[in-house]
Amino acid sequence: MLEIPRSLLAESGSAPRILIAGVGNAGVSLVDRITLAGFGNALDLLAVNTDGVSLGASVAPRKVLIGSKTARGLGTGGDPEVGAESAEEAEAEITAALEGAHIVIVCAGLGGGVGSGATPVLVEIARKRGALVVVLATLPFSFEGRRRVQQAEAAQTELARLADAFITFENDRMADLAEPLSGVHETFAMSDEILAGTIAAIFRLASTPGPIRVTTADLLTVFRHPGSTSHFGFGEGQGGNRANEAVERALKSPLLTRGKSLLDARATLIHITAPPDLRLAEIRAIMETVARHTDGHLHLGIGLDPDATGLAVALLASSGGAVTARPARPAPARATPPPAEEPVPTFSAPPVPSTEEEELAPAAPSTELFDTAPFTVEKPGAAKKAPKPEQKTLSLDPIARGRFEKSEPTIVGGEDLDVPTFLRQKIKLR
Repeated sequence: MLEIPRSLLAESGSAPRILIAGVGNAGVSLVDRITLAGFGNALDLLAVNTDGVSLGASVAPRKVLIGSKTARGLGTGGDPEVGAESAEEAEAEITAALEGAHIVIVCAGLGGGVGSGATPVLVEIARKRGALVVVLATLPFSFEGRRRVQQAEAAQTELARLADAFITFENDRMADLAEPLSGVHETFAMSDEILAGTIAAIFRLASTPGPIRVTTADLLTVFRHPGSTSHFGFGEGQGGNRANEAVERALKSPLLTRGKSLLDARATLIHITAPPDLRLAEIRAIMETVARHTDGHLHLGIGLDPDATGLAVALLASSGGAVTARPARPAPARATPPPAEEPVPTFSAPPVPSTEEEELAPAAPSTELFDTAPFTVEKPGAAKKAPKPEQKTLSLDPIARGRFEKSEPTIVGGEDLDVPTFLRQKIKLR
């Protein structure tokens, strides 16, 4: 069950206006869950869909039916083009619904017609109005077919270009969240719980006052890079070891791919929400733990909530876009080979080990992995004559008994049968 601090429900003139827009059946379902959790008093919730029946059953306070002429109040049949045309048809209604929003969080399930087609149009409309747009999308199951997967990939590429922050969650990971014999409804409920918790953490990050507050400008600095992909992790802890528990749970979040997403992150925003008794040592421990998982820039935000019962850590990482690749380890030096007809073989440097491999033994030196001797090419000339074969005679000198040296010899008729016959008979082999 989602817990909402009372301070988040209090109206504040300085807090940015945050709007949650659910697009398509998956997005509307998530908005319904957020509405039932009690966020309706603190957030602007909007449901957008082409299916009039599904939209009518939604409990969202505001709804926009798109594609009344294109889709005629029905679904899109899984066609993203129909979804995009439906959103373009209702551009005026969408623009009016987004009026005054500083941060727009768009929730959608990619792969279908509305989620893959209408979401990019809505994101583009929100961007034109100057809002910070965060897209929280789910990817289809691998068994849903190649068509839905390809449509999801195309929409993912487009949204990564348009949105300020783009966070994805693979439905295949839900098998790791639920018990093997859990029902379908329970499994999807656990997925919605994680996504709803992500939205709650982003809202807390942007609205909780504190000594180091995260503003909309800070979020733009971290995430407004074309083509970037964002990752999110959230964790809570209580008691004397609350700082370590919270940051470890945040790093193990499914939306952060168990901390692996931080390896190539360009920038990471760490936001700490805690009671007023937050200690400097706890802040230092959290920052040092995150720094061990990334080489990118770190941005810190601190919010103090008198109603908080524990310490919460939210991690927002941005990778891709205008990111310079991490410099690779230099390859071993080689002498420049003279020109030759055949290409000279080259070798790439060994990969840089990840942070998860720090406990392993260090890699062997490059001199043991590659032959660094100068490469030479023989000068063309007359073919060398093959050497004449030389006939050698096998020596009959006594040799050691090898593995039978310390064992009793096998004597039969005065002869040691452990010695080969040709040696005992002194027969020369040619």
